[in-house]
Amino acid sequence: MFIKVCIQILIMSLEYITKFSRKIGLTALVAATLGATYLTGCGRNEETRSNLQTKLYEQTKIAFQSDRDGNGVNEIYTMNIDGSGLKNIVNSSYGNAAPFWSPDGSKIAFFSFRNSNVDIYIANNDGSNVKRLTDHPSEDAYPVWSPDGKMIAFMSNRDGNDEIYVMTSDGIKFARLTINGAPDRFPSWSPDGEKIVFSSERDGNYEIYVMYTSGNNQIRLTNNSEPDTFPSFSPDGKQIMFTSQRERNMEIYTMSEDGNQKNLTNHIAPDAFFVLVSRWE
Repeated sequence: MFIKVCIQILIMSLEYITKFSRKIGLTALVAATLGATYLTGCGRNEETRSNLQTKLYEQTKIAFQSDRDGNGVNEIYTMNIDGSGLKNIVNSSYGNAAPFWSPDGSKIAFFSFRNSNVDIYIANNDGSNVKRLTDHPSEDAYPVWSPDGKMIAFMSNRDGNDEIYVMTSDGIKFARLTINGAPDRFPSWSPDGEKIVFSSERDGNYEIYVMYTSGNNQIRLTNNSEPDTFPSFSPDGKQIMFTSQRERNMEIYTMSEDGNQKNLTNHIAPDAFFVLVSRWE
């Protein structure tokens, strides 16, 4: 048995995200989330293979968002990894985004514009039993399951600023992990579930930070004059993938445990807005 690390790269221009966000009236938090979930080359009609993951026990399914039905809003679809078996599993007229598989593949977390607000929901992997996990007048978005499936990290502006939160997977208990006057966004769990890596503008520029899942010991990992964003742990937890504009162009970087950083791409065109590392065995 061997492990193949697949880096799914989202290529999206700032100009397009801004135009799309204004078109549908999204605020900065949701616009940023959509920017992190659009993947160029996934098909027509602004389709998104958002948070591409396979079920670890079957490795047969992909979840993504798409407006292929032509109703002007994104809906959640699943399909087999060969493109067959396409199914619209979450269908509503209010839009749904950023699906993320639970570790056992039995459920999907996503955020939705239904009920006149942006909140986080979960559903069975066939779209049944949709359950609202957050119910707050603010925007709760970008849910990511913990490796053991017991917790969900997300970002929210419920306290007046974009911060990182966690909640139990049933939505009963909540905890705020970051408290800053600047945005903290896009959490990602370490494979052992002990740490969360995220992007923050707290030092005047977007940099990569890591903290324990309790919110303690928040450490800055990058220090550059240009934004470093959208971090994601490698499957073995020894490296962090992220995007950076330090070369005056958006590129994909990797950072090792000792802090050594390497540019994986070197192209005049923007190479990524979101880097997702998935493991196929």
